[in-house]
Amino acid sequence: MLISKQNFLKLGNQIKLERIYNIIVAVIIIAMLVLAFIALQRPISTPQYQIIVNLSHMANNPETQKMAHQLLNHQSVNRAEYFKLMRAYQFENSKARHYPAMALEDE
Repeated sequence: MLISKQNFLKLGNQIKLERIYNIIVAVIIIAMLVLAFIALQRPISTPQYQIIVNLSHMANNPETQKMAHQLLNHQSVNRAEYFKLMRAYQFENSKARHYPAMALEDE
């Protein structure tokens, strides 16, 4: 009985409360990363698919249009690919220059 009590006290001295908190925080962070990965692998919804169809018909952004056509060829589109397309659209849209229409007299 005395030996097991000493081993238990030794174990209690080795494991500090701060170490337990660190382990709990690490488990929570790992769980969040796993859940985020799973969420990105899920397929997109119907309105999001409609946005991809609309982007594939837009001629203003040719690179985004090509990317949307490639996504439409896939059997199912996951959220990670959809977010890549949205980021490309936003990037290309911010870089696009829209000039005013040229008048007939300017030719």
